Amino acid sequence: MEIDLLQNKVKAAEQRLSQLRATERIFLERSTYDREAARTKAEFEEAKKKIEIEKTVLSGVVAARDDLVNKAISIMITKLKAALPVGEPILDIQDGRVDIGLSIDGQRRPYRALSGGEKVSFDLAMSVAMGADLIIKEVSELDSGRLCDTLAQLEAARPQVILVSCHDLADRFAGWTRCETPVSKSQ
Repeated sequence: MEIDLLQNKVKAAEQRLSQLRATERIFLERSTYDREAARTKAEFEEAKKKIEIEKTVLSGVVAARDDLVNKAISIMITKLKAALPVGEPILDIQDGRVDIGLSIDGQRRPYRALSGGEKVSFDLAMSVAMGADLIIKEVSELDSGRLCDTLAQLEAARPQVILVSCHDLADRFAGWTRCETPVSKSQ
């Protein structure tokens, strides 16, 4: 009986040992998972830090870009003002849209709403503002007075200008070379 009792105790001890080994495997697996989770969490935190750094860098780049665009717009507006005979230039860049036009007597008008003569003056001013050395333009939409005002503004920039017009302006432009092409009337 003592042997049976001892054998039962040995069997119970072996079963307990088997259970403890299974529990040990579970703990080792859990420990591996915990290490993997900790490593993944550390990688995630590192990635978050890098993203924050990149966001900061990007925000600095965007601010620098915006500053450069605003400076360029300011320079362009100054040049347009100097070349326009009338009105204040409108040059707005926002959300990927570019709006250009004139403000005349406090009324803002986009380019598409300008009269033919206003567009001619604006086009010539824009050409000067962008540094054109040679400007060729049909200007019949401008009456002689507006044409004189527009050309007076262009003189300061000194571009070479070739204008085509149906108006007789011979007596208005001292110092300008005038070329005429005779027009024959069809019968």
